[in-house]
Amino acid sequence: AFLILQSAPASTLEQNVIFEAKESMRGTKHDAAEIDAAAQTWTLVLDAIDGRTPVTTAKAAYAKAAKTSWFQDSLLPLVPEKTAFIEPQLSGWRRFLSYDPADTLVKVRTPTLALYGGRDTKVDVSHDMPAIEAAFRRAGMRDLTVHVFADAGHTMKVSSNGFDDAKPVRYARGYPAIMLDWLRQRRFAL
Repeated sequence: AFLILQSAPASTLEQNVIFEAKESMRGTKHDAAEIDAAAQTWTLVLDAIDGRTPVTTAKAAYAKAAKTSWFQDSLLPLVPEKTAFIEPQLSGWRRFLSYDPADTLVKVRTPTLALYGGRDTKVDVSHDMPAIEAAFRRAGMRDLTVHVFADAGHTMKVSSNGFDDAKPVRYARGYPAIMLDWLRQRRFAL
């Protein structure tokens, strides 16, 4: 009857992984050259998984990156080098990383509330929020409400920079009340 999306990505998983890795490194104070090097390594790894780059090239870049001070913060360790490039894991990674939410989003016509944190470091809100709006318009969506909590991170908790939650941990002002109000307005809740 309805959808409530929280921090919903509209980028491909490939794009989102690189965005999140860059943000992770910014949060741990790595410089632009290190962030660029990590993004280049991620691109080679993702291209190898997808068959666009030889696996040997990606493995060499991964091994080189593993020796750097930024490696642990780049999220690259999430891809286990010893198993990610061999079957059946390679096929699994390929299916996972090739998912593009745009294919699904253009089919949604259900009333939808989309919630975002303005300081999200895991989803590129500046790209994904307008992409969801555009996809839903193409789908003929007639009931879309988008709300951004300016002071919240990915989990809708108040954060000064998207990485650390305020102490004490608290949700953004108006969350989850906005969901209840939205549901009541559409008679999905009393």
